[in-house]
Amino acid sequence: EASIATTPSLTERRLAAVALEASIATTPSLTERRLAAVTVLPVSSIDAASHRSARLRAQLGRERTLSETDPLTGLNNRRFLKRYMDSPASHLPLGLASLLIDLDGLKAINDDHGHEAGDAALLLVSDVLRETTRPQDVVVRLGGDEFLVVLPGLGADEAVLVGERIVEQIASSRPADPWSSLRLTASVGVAIVRSRGIPMDSLDEALYTGKRLGGGRVVLAETRNSGRVR
Repeated sequence: EASIATTPSLTERRLAAVALEASIATTPSLTERRLAAVTVLPVSSIDAASHRSARLRAQLGRERTLSETDPLTGLNNRRFLKRYMDSPASHLPLGLASLLIDLDGLKAINDDHGHEAGDAALLLVSDVLRETTRPQDVVVRLGGDEFLVVLPGLGADEAVLVGERIVEQIASSRPADPWSSLRLTASVGVAIVRSRGIPMDSLDEALYTGKRLGGGRVVLAETRNSGRVR
């Protein structure tokens, strides 16, 4: 009996074509293999170096943040203030006002109730400063019970109003338990930054004028040797 030749169907031909194309696509040529061999290592090295650089930048950023942050209150510290005053942000032609805030009688709180009570008072002040300032303002704990606020773009009268809000908020707030019975007041000196540096002499003089008058006051330093009480 004679054998009968059969012709592949259309479906069979299509499946064969797909298999052939897949074979061609997944089988690199000698040239492609050589090119891959010389490019994979440099690309891998560049990628690894990029990741190392990103990790290093992140680590340096975290370390700088820690070095510029007050550990008790979480506010900025003197190191941050120096970097800010040296940066272009403080050179904008908007003017800068500054507030020097000092708790009245913190030593007595520490002596009578212990340093944990004093820390609670400082944390209260830091919370008030966060609540009464804008995102663009710079809030710094200088050390002890002294805080500084830099107010970009505000004039003297506006800065005095901010100082008054701070004084009122501190007086109406209470530290966390078990020291919620403590009543706090603060004095504030106000000065305009007329150069690239903070006028600490004027701020100090205004601040202690308020303390000599009984505390809980805001004093605007009009000149180095005089002040206006509000």
